[in-house]
Amino acid sequence: MATTTAVDRVLGTLQRLQGQLPAHLARRDLAELAVLLRYADQGTWAFAVYNTVAVREEVADTLRTLMSPLPTYDVRLSAQNPDPLAAVRQAVPGETTGAIVFIHDIGTTDGLAWHYLEMNREALATYSHRLVFWITTQDRRDGILLAPNFWSMRGGVFDFTIETPALVTEIRASWAGQPVRLDSPDDWNRQMRLFSGLLAEYAAADAPPVALADLHGKLGYLYSFAGQYNEAYRHLEQQLALARVAGDREQQVAALNNLGSVALITHGEQEARSWYESAMEIAGDVPSARAMSLLNLALSDTRRGESKIAFARLHEALTIYRAIGHQLGQANCIKSLGDVHLALADYPAARARYDEALTIYRAIGAQLGQANCIKSLGDVHRALPENLAAR
Repeated sequence: MATTTAVDRVLGTLQRLQGQLPAHLARRDLAELAVLLRYADQGTWAFAVYNTVAVREEVADTLRTLMSPLPTYDVRLSAQNPDPLAAVRQAVPGETTGAIVFIHDIGTTDGLAWHYLEMNREALATYSHRLVFWITTQDRRDGILLAPNFWSMRGGVFDFTIETPALVTEIRASWAGQPVRLDSPDDWNRQMRLFSGLLAEYAAADAPPVALADLHGKLGYLYSFAGQYNEAYRHLEQQLALARVAGDREQQVAALNNLGSVALITHGEQEARSWYESAMEIAGDVPSARAMSLLNLALSDTRRGESKIAFARLHEALTIYRAIGHQLGQANCIKSLGDVHLALADYPAARARYDEALTIYRAIGAQLGQANCIKSLGDVHRALPENLAAR
């Protein structure tokens, strides 16, 4: 085990990070876990106990900062994927050594993960990676009972539970309110894990329907983007039902529009348009809801070759987004105007719109929007005669 001096060095790093860390994270357990992961030999594993996934994610993010440049990976267990060793081997490239691996959701395996760990403990003891098992207090009891030998070989148990209910509520709300990020598959997986955990905690706490609807909506959007359409449908239909109970028109419209986007891929244009039209009907005069519905209907119009209608809807949506200061919505509308110009072979106008949208996407750090604009600019470049394409 590392010396007290090593612990103090990591504590010093924590103190330097203090401006970025919530007060409840600056605890000795965090420093000692960081020291273990940084300095331990191969075949080391530890248990990190938490009572809200929000704090689990805060601690994990802090550890990633403290462990840099060591590589870190996340593994999510399930009833269908209960073997931790197999999951780690699948997630971590074979040539990687000395990685930090966070293992989540051991409690979803109905005890199978603990049986695998007990059976494979000698193999894990020769493994080059350092493993952190994120567990609840119930998981801890299960581990001691079901995998006593594996448990006895642990490098430590580190407590990150929050005892103050009001603080737990505050932390949960802060993380639940985060917007969805689509910049990389790591972002998708991390947010799926976070929002799924928060949804379970909110449901257990009898949270209001509007809060549950929001989490279902975020998960539905993430699953649709990841190509898991059955899961996306399930969550979006739950969002729609809960939003209706809560009387939240904006969330109803968001669910209907996202159901339309999934339907476009799974069932085609006609069914997608039906969802978009339902969204438009409910949106009424709610600005952001109306703008979102106009944008999706305009995209449908463009695919159907109805350019004049698409232009009219996009200009109306753009006016709304500008009025409410929604920059991402503005950029999406401008980019879509470029798509209509491209479909009409008006390449200079398309390029001007893509350049305008790209400027906004870059200003707000929307990486996906930037990538789509750059791809569209490439489409324009390829479509133009050489003398016009030169810039």
